Amino acid sequence: MPENLAEKTLTTVNDLYLSESSGNPSVWEKVAPAENSYLTPSGEEINYTRFLNGFDEYGKGEIFGIGEYLKEMLTKDENGQRKDFAKTECSDQDVLFMIDRINDLYPEESFEKVENYALSRPFIISTFNVLRLIPSLLYYSSYGMEAEKVFKLGLDQLTAKTDIELFWREEAKSKEGKTLYRTNEGFQRIQGNNPNPSGKITEKEMGKIVLPNVMRIIRRVNQTRSIFR
Repeated sequence: MPENLAEKTLTTVNDLYLSESSGNPSVWEKVAPAENSYLTPSGEEINYTRFLNGFDEYGKGEIFGIGEYLKEMLTKDENGQRKDFAKTECSDQDVLFMIDRINDLYPEESFEKVENYALSRPFIISTFNVLRLIPSLLYYSSYGMEAEKVFKLGLDQLTAKTDIELFWREEAKSKEGKTLYRTNEGFQRIQGNNPNPSGKITEKEMGKIVLPNVMRIIRRVNQTRSIFR
């Protein structure tokens, strides 16, 4: 990400990123292969147990190391100052911070590349917010407590539930049924509007896009844990 990007006065989405990508999903939007998905066999709901079982490979020391590192990386800026976010609305500056923090956790994945902000924005916000859930989730899991209930409650706050939230995640179609854009939210955003400011996504998107990204990031953090030992 260019160093001067966050210093610009933001007025439209196009001040941040190209309005259109090459047509291929960015790293933020890529659907994981079926074997890496965290959806139930029906493909309709999140498989919370399968995701939590991924933590079984870590010892208690690793659990606390990963949790503390994530808390530090995700809540402090480059100057070590605490950075807080509103729960109901994220500004473009907030999203830039999220991109920077996540890319620091896993730079080889090129998370700094956002080819289509209108489509990638909710996945950036969701990935960041799920990562913020992980420390408490790890601690519940390591003590054999009700980690699945905590996880479900956390994700329920991040997923689209109401009719309008679900509408933003549907394809934008003309009255003739022709697809105009991949999501209503994206279509509105390229018009300069600000739908879905909190970045909510569907359960399907959470299970097949965001959670696989989050698990890869956690494994990467553990692989490089010498930096916080």
